[in-house]
Amino acid sequence: MPTRVEFEIFQDYFRSLGLDVVIADPRAMEYRGGKLYAGSAPVDLIYKRVLINELVEREGAEHAVVRAVLDRAVCMVNPFRCKLLHKKASLAVLSDERNAALFTADGWMRTGDLGREESPGLFRFLSRLKEVLKTGGFLVAPLEVEAVLGGHPAVAEACVVPRPDGKLGEVGVAFVQLRPGAACAAKDLLDLCAARLANFKVPRQIVFVDDYPRTATGKIQRARLKARVGGA
Repeated sequence: MPTRVEFEIFQDYFRSLGLDVVIADPRAMEYRGGKLYAGSAPVDLIYKRVLINELVEREGAEHAVVRAVLDRAVCMVNPFRCKLLHKKASLAVLSDERNAALFTADGWMRTGDLGREESPGLFRFLSRLKEVLKTGGFLVAPLEVEAVLGGHPAVAEACVVPRPDGKLGEVGVAFVQLRPGAACAAKDLLDLCAARLANFKVPRQIVFVDDYPRTATGKIQRARLKARVGGA
C-alpha cells in the first residue's frame, strides 16, 4: 500500500540519522503525564497520514494525538491545517505553471512561514507571511508582540491583528484574554510593549475579551478578529 511504503521510507531515513521511529495506529496511542506514547515508546515528533478532521470526527477532540499537539507536548510536522495530497494531485500542482510562484528555481516550496536562524540548524518560527502587519513600511510579526503581552502575569493569551490606518497602512490591535480573577489596564499592557518593542510594533489598541472565536481544534480565528476592527 502506498501509505505503508511512504512511512517505511521515512522510517529508514530517520533511523539512518540515529533516531528511533515507530509506525503507529493513532487509535492505539496514549497521552499521559504530559507525554504521548505509542505503546511503550515516547513520541516527540509526528508525521501523520490521517487527516486531523477525520481523526477528530471519528475519535473526538479528546483524542490522545489532538490533546498532545494542542498542549505542545509533541511537534507535528504536517499540522492541523495541512491536508496531504494524493501523489497524482501533488504532481498536478508541481506541473501547473500557475503554481510556479510557489517554488524556487531549485525546487523548494515557499510555505509562507517566517523565521530566524538563531544558531546553525536551529530556527525560531516568527509568523505566517499572510499574518504579518505592514506598518509604515515596516513588517511586524504578531507572534513577537503576542509573546511580550503574554509575559504579563495577568494575561492568559493575546492575539494581534491588523487594523487599516490612513497614515501607516496598518496598525496592530491586540485582543487580550486575562487570567481568571486577574485585573489589568490597557495602559499597563501598552507601557509593557513600549518598554520591550520598537515603537512601530506597539499595538495602537487593546481589546479585552472573555474568549476568542476558535476552530474545532482550538486555533484562534484571526480573520474574525480582523473583521471586528475593520480589516479586510
